[in-house]
Amino acid sequence: MLGKRLLASAPIVLLWLAAFLVPGPVGAVIFWLCSAVMLVVAVREFFNMTTAMGYAGQPRLTTAVGLLFLTGAFFCGWTCPGADPVVGQSAWERPIAVGLAIDGALVLLFLLLSSLVLFHGAPDKEHVMGLLVSLGGLVYVCWTLSFFPKLYFSSGMSSEGRWLALFAVTVTKLTDTGAFFLGSFTARLPRGNHKLAPRLSPKKSWEGLIGGILAGVLAAELFVLLWPHRLLFNGMRVLDWRTALVFGVLFALVGLVGDLLESALKRAAGFKDSGRVPGLGGVLDILDSLILVAPLFYFYVVFFDVLF
Repeated sequence: MLGKRLLASAPIVLLWLAAFLVPGPVGAVIFWLCSAVMLVVAVREFFNMTTAMGYAGQPRLTTAVGLLFLTGAFFCGWTCPGADPVVGQSAWERPIAVGLAIDGALVLLFLLLSSLVLFHGAPDKEHVMGLLVSLGGLVYVCWTLSFFPKLYFSSGMSSEGRWLALFAVTVTKLTDTGAFFLGSFTARLPRGNHKLAPRLSPKKSWEGLIGGILAGVLAAELFVLLWPHRLLFNGMRVLDWRTALVFGVLFALVGLVGDLLESALKRAAGFKDSGRVPGLGGVLDILDSLILVAPLFYFYVVFFDVLF
């Protein structure tokens, strides 16, 4: 089982490392392509589950607008590289303002187009619920995960945003790894372990949560220790050992909530895995712990100078 996971995840890890570490437009394009592929597959998996529950929704429209979220973040990074010396804007004001405007316009566009589809159909429960399910998919999958490209491109084509996004992804996925190993180990003990949410995810345990927190804190502290000069935003250091400790714990807890949320969808739909990625389940199974982490960390970073 572990060997299959490592074998299946190796090419994914290498691609994402290239997206984060290759400088300039080349790394940005790799990031956009990888993100676009995962988003398309994740949206398809979401609607496969809702269809199994009886609500097909509008997967094509949701996917198209989701890709526009991603492209909007890419556009901001490409065209808003930093401060405007004429008007004295700070380095983050233009990209964030433009990004928020794009998000609002895309949600409005989605509501208008989905309403037109609804108006052409029968005004019954199936069509109305399909619209609501589609809106849910747009928010749950597309909008939340769009905060990673927003973070990635928050400093234009410079490396600041890329390293912050890499920090969030690395620490979160290592909390998953820590939870898996300690949870699996304690499950083999004579008395087993203590189940956390058996109706949603029978393998999740309190011991696994502890393992996730320990792994998250260790990963976050090592990241800050090894690359303190990389964890900057607008020239300010936004992470030190104290905030790394906090986010090591938060990423484990919030990641667990995202994981359980996706587990609830799978249980309701009667799915064991969201998809068929060998050894890993589905793309949503890979992304579930990142869904709530993405907006949480993004808002901390961009409002750091306001909060502190």
